[in-house]
Amino acid sequence: MLSRYYYERLQEGKKAQYLEILNGLSNRKEKIPIADPLQAEVIEAVKMDNPQLYYVDFSRWKCTETMKQRFLSPEYSYNRAEQENMDKRIDSLCQYFSALDGERYIRKVHNYFVKNVRYDEKEKLGKKFAENHTAAGPLCFGKGVCEGISLAFAYLLQKRGIDCTVAEGQSEGEGHMWNVVNLNGRNYHVDVTNDITQTEDQFGKPCYFYYLIKDEAMAKTVENVGQFHCIHSEDNPFYTSGK
Repeated sequence: MLSRYYYERLQEGKKAQYLEILNGLSNRKEKIPIADPLQAEVIEAVKMDNPQLYYVDFSRWKCTETMKQRFLSPEYSYNRAEQENMDKRIDSLCQYFSALDGERYIRKVHNYFVKNVRYDEKEKLGKKFAENHTAAGPLCFGKGVCEGISLAFAYLLQKRGIDCTVAEGQSEGEGHMWNVVNLNGRNYHVDVTNDITQTEDQFGKPCYFYYLIKDEAMAKTVENVGQFHCIHSEDNPFYTSGK
């Protein structure tokens, strides 16, 4: 299952810690009891699998330990009222797509991002904005970088029950993130960030260069893409129509 891809790659002991942390963060606990020492691999898996945790600052953690108990103290980027308002905005956005399903839903979400989300070029100047790296940036502020854009895309698809994950690799010597979507039992790459930049640079309408594509197409810009076995084209209307 793509939506738990990073969880499934963990060893059994680390899976238990993943669930402990996920439960605590989902309930905004100030202290989360954990049985074993904190594993960075687990934190990364929780972040990648759960874009709905946009309100968690995954870059800052504090662990405390007594003779009887070990606690993880997370930091939250937004207070409860701010999170509730942002959740309402995201739910309202989901309603905009609610009449659609399957490929039509995925395409509608893709087109919304291409039309309404911009890549924040300020990050290329060395400035970093936390919201650009979470689902909150694209969904609530209309901007982000590949990490935030792919997490936001996964969030909207997962809320609709579409199996989707965030993938990461190297593009032109730099880290890059995009999505893998399962449709009708087949996996496809979707790189919304690249379609945003391609559309802004060259086209007046959304382009689909990186929409529901196969490994061989994705490999033209990103290294090591074969782990998701995206080899089909049946669900891509642009492949099937010869476009």
